[in-house]
Amino acid sequence: MKKYNNYFAKKRINLGEEAPLEYPLGLYVGIASHCNFKCAFCPHSLKEKRILGKFMEEDLYTKIIREVEQWNCVVPKFDIGGLGEALLHPNIKKFIEMAGAIKTKNGKNGIRRITMISNGSYITKDIAKTIKKNVDSIIFSIEGMDDEEYLKYAGTKISFQTVLENIKILSDCDGDCEVNVKIHNKSCDTDEKEERFHMIFDDIADIVNVERLIDIWPGFSSSLIDSNDNIFRYSLDGIGFEKK
Repeated sequence: MKKYNNYFAKKRINLGEEAPLEYPLGLYVGIASHCNFKCAFCPHSLKEKRILGKFMEEDLYTKIIREVEQWNCVVPKFDIGGLGEALLHPNIKKFIEMAGAIKTKNGKNGIRRITMISNGSYITKDIAKTIKKNVDSIIFSIEGMDDEEYLKYAGTKISFQTVLENIKILSDCDGDCEVNVKIHNKSCDTDEKEERFHMIFDDIADIVNVERLIDIWPGFSSSLIDSNDNIFRYSLDGIGFEKK
């Protein structure tokens, strides 16, 4: 059974000693705040919209790419995401390819690592090929183990089997992209459910993980999140910290 319990980097830069930095350690490029899910633990579920559904303009994204290209440094991480589902962006394929085109070849400038996160509902074979060729790591966030749980937790009528098949499509494409599948603990709250989760995804993902739902949105609360939980956790693809 695959498990991935250690998110946290072994070798980390001491920012106090290194500041001011000559270049950013990572760029989080929010290209989409639209989302086709209304997850019960996310502000997208609110009737009164607090997250405005928008897409980044191509001109702005191109400007970011060109500026990174001109920097005399290597950016360790370039994350293509947003407060919604990045794969909804009408130019997502082009955006991924543009970032992939400036990945470092000489170790002196460009992007070292491209990352993404997705709910997996908008994967097509064409997009899958583009991701597998250009992206280094993608996290698929699973919201339930069947259609009923997706409706309950994601607020959306969607086939779990469709999401599963989409992830398989990407996993089967040629390329070096690391496939990470995670699910929240409310959908895997028994040993039997966690075992089923691993049985389904261990063979198609490089990393599988059950994560605890935590409160990260200011001014937003969910009945799914235990208010007595004293764990604060921040993690982005292997960089973060945890305390109890």
